[in-house]
Amino acid sequence: MKLRHKVNMFLHMNARNIRNAFMRWKDAAQKAQTVEEVNLIGPVVEEVLEHRLDVGNLQNFMRKEGYTEPQV
Repeated sequence: MKLRHKVNMFLHMNARNIRNAFMRWKDAAQKAQTVEEVNLIGPVVEEVLEHRLDVGNLQNFMRKEGYTEPQV
């Protein structure tokens, strides 16, 4: 093989390795961002769910107590 051919092969492998490293970094950064968003949004979603359950329980209680549907 000629020297130029070997140099081209080396540069090609180097570029591929750099591209793969960047893609791994990009994926890790996106996963970290998702984890951060879930940690910030999670308690809010949990609170909303609790309030929806409370409203549903109150509606069921009112129906059992004899309230009409428009009153519920």
